[in-house]
Amino acid sequence: MYVALGKTRLDAINAATEGYELVTAELLIEQQWLGTTCVIKAPYGCWVIVREALAEKCFTKRGAKNREAPRYSLSALRIVSTAINDTARHPALRRLGMIGHQAQVLHTWSLTEPDDMGRYYSPMPVDVVDGFYAGRAPFVVLKPVFHEERGTRLTTWSPNGLAPGEDRLADERAHLPFAG
Repeated sequence: MYVALGKTRLDAINAATEGYELVTAELLIEQQWLGTTCVIKAPYGCWVIVREALAEKCFTKRGAKNREAPRYSLSALRIVSTAINDTARHPALRRLGMIGHQAQVLHTWSLTEPDDMGRYYSPMPVDVVDGFYAGRAPFVVLKPVFHEERGTRLTTWSPNGLAPGEDRLADERAHLPFAG
């Protein structure tokens, strides 16, 4: 999952996740600076931990805004929460397509039945019980498949789709340290 942040928001994330060595290390692995914006690629579960750390810093235990928290911390929380929500509600997780050609690759776990949100894939590792099998759901990388009919471009996602190059997040082991 990608998140684009400015320097002050990145500093807010680094301050909020100071005690989380694994998260801090993960956020440093794939950073790409595009001018003044840093695009970070990290597992979905890592971003969930970042969101929780930022929320603890930005809000009191009763849910009120922490007046001592800098505005850029709240802004970083909004940016990370938006990216998490976009991934959690992605149409590919419900086996739906999107208009246009989308190049996003999703790292998911296949569910035997749709969950409460109608998703057939989960962005977080999930334990399943299916008949005699009990264990973690199978890891699946959903890759885009491009279609064009009557001048309309459409993207669906499949494990057999096209993916650009090698991806370190295509290995399930990159996600497991951040599983709840």
